[in-house]
Amino acid sequence: MIKPYTLCIVAAALLSTYAHADEVKQPLPKSIENMMGDDTQRAIKRIAQRMLELQPDGIITQEVIDNYRKSAVAQNRAQVMQGILSLDLDFDGALSEEELDIARLSSQNRRMIKRSDLELMIIDADLDANNQLDFDELRQHVVRTVQTDPNRRLARREQFVVDLMALDMDGDGVVTIQEMAKVLRAR
Repeated sequence: MIKPYTLCIVAAALLSTYAHADEVKQPLPKSIENMMGDDTQRAIKRIAQRMLELQPDGIITQEVIDNYRKSAVAQNRAQVMQGILSLDLDFDGALSEEELDIARLSSQNRRMIKRSDLELMIIDADLDANNQLDFDELRQHVVRTVQTDPNRRLARREQFVVDLMALDMDGDGVVTIQEMAKVLRAR
């Protein structure tokens, strides 16, 4: 049985640790460390600006991060679909064998989608092997592509957003601009 005075000593030790938690210098995540440079004040402004872009009140929570991730995946899917639909010359929502042949030969389409990517897309997406990509095949391809091969820039942005939670020094699941600035100034 634990004696009451033992619980008091443990509680006092925990409170003491929590009260000085802002004095404990934990390493910053790499994405935030990379923004620091020599000018802390400038880094604070840049990070605050990104926080305000994510959430107009500058308060970052796990819900904000989750919504950002969903939005980023949706935007990436839309970009991939835009490249594919730029090859749809008759606007029927599918890529016929003729449209695919034109896309293979067209130098104009190389800016939107590289030939090697086009060939890989056809191999991956043409599930019924009819040399045409219907809307459902295109949709399934885009979902697989975005889930397995995310854009590198997007991944770095996502990592930065996730890393913001490392600045939650009081452990309440919320990072404010003031809290972020306090953590960075203590470095």
